[in-house]
Amino acid sequence: MALSTHVTNRLSSRRLIELTNPDDNAAVTVDTTLLGYACDDAAAWLEMLAGVAYDDTDARHIAVAISAVEFLLISWAGPQGEALLRNRPGNETFNELRTRIEEQFGQLGAVTGRDRVKPQTTSNLVPTREAASGDVRPSLGPESLAGINLRAPGGARKDP
Repeated sequence: MALSTHVTNRLSSRRLIELTNPDDNAAVTVDTTLLGYACDDAAAWLEMLAGVAYDDTDARHIAVAISAVEFLLISWAGPQGEALLRNRPGNETFNELRTRIEEQFGQLGAVTGRDRVKPQTTSNLVPTREAASGDVRPSLGPESLAGINLRAPGGARKDP
């Protein structure tokens, strides 16, 4: 089911007509084009703030995205947006509503998009133990360099 279908299933027809036709008090149908744009923007907003692509099968995504769609439609209404905001349940101001939705996106991101992945490997290699001395560098004493002729880099070549 598309996000617009979830929105139309959860918000009343009258509310959707008000939200998608803020300048037309005589409107009797939902402006599906505007609703589609709001759904696209809400899905993009979810991806930006939660760090995960909108998943139409995840109830957590749907719940947050529906609030975002309603918020976007209110914000796009311009001066009529205040009246649309008053018609919603609760006494939130525009900024409080935006803050609440952004917090919901952040909470969603904490359990989905920004959830830490535990490191895994299929390697057969096993780390070696450090030497008892704690020195992990190889010994470069004279015995390890026996038989090697060392010359300065770029120096004149003088064979013995």
